Amino acid sequence: MTMTDWSGAESRQFRRARDEEAVRSSATPAGILPRAIALGIDYLILLAACAGLNGLLDVTSLAPETARPLGALLSFALIVLYFATLESGSRQATLGKLALGMKVTTDQDQRLSFSRALGRFFAKLLSLIPFGLGFVMAAFTEQHRALHDLIAGTLVVRSR
Repeated sequence: MTMTDWSGAESRQFRRARDEEAVRSSATPAGILPRAIALGIDYLILLAACAGLNGLLDVTSLAPETARPLGALLSFALIVLYFATLESGSRQATLGKLALGMKVTTDQDQRLSFSRALGRFFAKLLSLIPFGLGFVMAAFTEQHRALHDLIAGTLVVRSR
């Protein structure tokens, strides 16, 4: 009886592992060029949003020595929240990724938690050092994963 229970549990565990592997292999990784274009779209959106935010601060009665650092801080917060909120949201993608039919998942093809998306954002800062090589490595890794994807345990896949 114990042998049957153990063997049944083992076969369920084997089937679950096989099914998880099938899910992982069914997701097609997004290439480096679409990812770069999506990032460019996101940066254009953020540039406009941050310029608008700083423009609003310029018309306030705040002194320039107060408005500029405040604008930089609010712009940084906007950028962090843009990536973390949208990548952990129901669509799992920033506006740039949505436009190009991509989404961000965990290694197990699950939606990112906000904390993982936040960690992924800050890991992107490491991808910039030195000379953006962490981003470039996506061209040479299996599944086109950049350094920040490896650190955060994430994968950018095609959603269409």
